[in-house]
Parts: sequence; structure tokens; C-alpha cells
Amino acid sequence: MSQYAYLSEPDPKWAEVASRVPPTELPKDFAQYRRGLAEAVGRSLSRRPLGIHLNLTARQWVLPVDGTATSIRTYVPDSNTILGEDQQDRYPALVWIFGGGWCSGTLDNADTLLRSLSVDLRISCVAVDYRKAPEHPFPTPLNDAYASLKWVVENAQLIFDRWEKLPDRCLVTPALLSASAYPVKFKDELLSLEQNSDASILSGELIRLFW
Repeated sequence: MSQYAYLSEPDPKWAEVASRVPPTELPKDFAQYRRGLAEAVGRSLSRRPLGIHLNLTARQWVLPVDGTATSIRTYVPDSNTILGEDQQDRYPALVWIFGGGWCSGTLDNADTLLRSLSVDLRISCVAVDYRKAPEHPFPTPLNDAYASLKWVVENAQLIFDRWEKLPDRCLVTPALLSASAYPVKFKDELLSLEQNSDASILSGELIRLFW
């Protein structure tokens, strides 16, 4: 038994709620599943505030990745938005890798959010796309996202008028590493997938499909 097993035990209040949630069904047709999600996102975009397009410049870029291509979308606040009362003339960049279990989603997923963050926080935002599982299993989606991150760093002066290189910061979700890629010395400790394989909302079967 892993000495960290207790970390995978759900909070009793959450376990009670989760027990009432029907199990998530695996998509039978991924093309149809993705179309449905894209349509839902499209409906959401059509209802967003009219001013969401103001005070920034959004641009799409196509990047070469591993013999193919992927896309990113940049959101750069206008100068009159950046230069506020504090006369800030340098600003950081946020690279956003959207959720979707590595198997669904598009650059539109967080479009409204990133536009708001860019203007409200006076930062540049970069949304990163990637090839999806199960057609492109782990580690392809993660490698695509990482390649895009490196491209942004290497081409920052091309993308942004003014930017500030800050100490490295990384915020990630825990499901980035396939269990098949666990280092041997940690395999006896990383058991959360087994412990929660029957979780109603995000089961082990569904996670393996994401990879």
C-alpha cells in the first residue's frame, strides 16, 4: 500500500454528492461528440457581452509541430488599456492549455475568459491547441502543447509589443502523465488511478481513453 494512499480518498461530502451522479458514458462516436461540444461552445460565444472584442487584438497563428501543424490564438491588450494609472509598460503572458481530457475542445473553449483576463488584468494570453486522443494518444497532445509553449517563449518579441519575462511559473492539472509512463521507482506509490477507478464522474476507463 502506498504511503500516500490517503491523499486519494475523497472528502466525505464530495463522495456523497458523487454517489448521486450517473456514471459518465464513454463517447461512441468521437466526431459527433466533438461536434456537440463545439456547438455548445458556439452558443455560449453568441451570448457573450458585446464589448468583449474591445481593447485588445486577437490573432491566430499556425505552428509547425512534429511534421504537422497546430494552432495558437494570442490576445494582446491595446496600449491604451495597458498604460493605466500606474503607467505600466511591460506585462506578463499567460499560456492557456484548455481542458477537454486531451480528447476534445478547441481554441474557442476559453475565448471569452481569455479576452476578459487580457483586458482586466493587463496581460497577454495565449490559447494553445493540440492533437487529440484517441486518434493521437499520449504523449502527443502533451508534446504539442509543450512545443507551442516553447514557441511562444522563443517568439515573444514577435507576438507581443511589450512583455516582461517573469520567473517561471507553472500551474497544471494532475492528469498530465499516463500511467504507462510512470517512472518505475514511483509505480508502487502512484495508485490514485486504481483507488478511484470506479469514480462516477471521472472513471479509470474514461481517463485511459483520454490518454
